[in-house]
Amino acid sequence: MSTSIAEINRIVRTDPKQLKFLFKSPTEDKRRLTRLISHLVPYRVGLEFETFGAVGQNYYTAKELKAHKSAEIDKMLCSRLKIVDFREDEHIDPPIGTPYKEDDRDMNEVRVSFSGYKQLIPFWNTIQILKKCLVIPKVNGGIHIHIDAPFVREHGGKKYAVEWFDQDCILNEILQIFEGYKGTYNQRHASTSKANWVRVSDYPTIEFRIARLTYDYKTIIRWVIACSDLVRRCKVDYLSKKVIRQLPRIEKSVTSNGSTFRVELDPDSGISEGTSRSRTVDRLNDLQDQIDQLHEYIIYRMHDDLTSSNYTTYNRMPF
Repeated sequence: MSTSIAEINRIVRTDPKQLKFLFKSPTEDKRRLTRLISHLVPYRVGLEFETFGAVGQNYYTAKELKAHKSAEIDKMLCSRLKIVDFREDEHIDPPIGTPYKEDDRDMNEVRVSFSGYKQLIPFWNTIQILKKCLVIPKVNGGIHIHIDAPFVREHGGKKYAVEWFDQDCILNEILQIFEGYKGTYNQRHASTSKANWVRVSDYPTIEFRIARLTYDYKTIIRWVIACSDLVRRCKVDYLSKKVIRQLPRIEKSVTSNGSTFRVELDPDSGISEGTSRSRTVDRLNDLQDQIDQLHEYIIYRMHDDLTSSNYTTYNRMPF
């Protein structure tokens, strides 16, 4: 018997180590598992921890660290952790227990990236390592969450994303995701620059900048899932409106013989300047039906309700 959606949801959010047993189980539909988990973490995720401490010194001696360039050490740690990317500004920092001066100059930035359901377990392991190697400053510190969003590089995509995330209702959702925490530096806005709650960057990512510093996996993955869902919703809205913008532009003029239409559309559309009015109207109705179906296709493929037992996907475009 297949594992329920609710149980898969719980495992991803609390103990992803169980996933390796699920994928080995002969009773599980591997494609179903992949689809359900990928719905929760559909995009590559990057996290920036502004913190005290360092990871490198817990794996290598000071002599070994000095013998390699910083980028080489990052690659060695990334390979050891089995995640997409790992970087830290400083590989040597006073160990836990050493008094820290609450000053930004003493802070380290540790960056972790993971992608896809296969890296949830390595990500969980990485968080446990960070918990042992790093500390939480009394005043400063925080997490910036980057969610991949390639659509912002398309024409108009960045502007649309900024306007979408800068809506008051979306900013309220973001505040709720982070349990009312606002930090002390960023402003309640979305922008292409820093110093705001949300930054639409050229990487291209949507960056959420008001997460408090924690090394609790359950909390971090909850934030990641919620932020990923916001990015997905923005992407769905952007793509659906992009499709609608591709509808034909029609100019109507009145002559002594009645109304005529000038239509600007792709030659394969079946409509041209000489097309009769009735045929033009019929063809436009067909095109609108296709637009509606495409919107449904986007919703099914990108915005399924994970709590629903009727998890439907199309194997091909519906028209």
